[in-house]
Amino acid sequence: MTLQKHLKLVTLLTSLFFVSVAGQSYALPDDRNQPIHISSDTAEIDDRTGRSVYRGKVLMTQGSIKLKADQVTIINDDNGI
Repeated sequence: MTLQKHLKLVTLLTSLFFVSVAGQSYALPDDRNQPIHISSDTAEIDDRTGRSVYRGKVLMTQGSIKLKADQVTIINDDNGI
């Protein structure tokens, strides 16, 4: 097997793995009605623009959903959503 074919195979298998893992994340039906809680090392909140940026060990939870990230940006529209 040539190196190019080997790299294509590895790329395909890696992609299939991530697609299969992503399909296994489920939320409970009532999660969207639960409050959102965010903890982080720092937060920049701009009420004028409706933009909030949370950085450093961010943990965002809503019901059974848990999101861990280095940075999360939330933008609220005119309706507060």
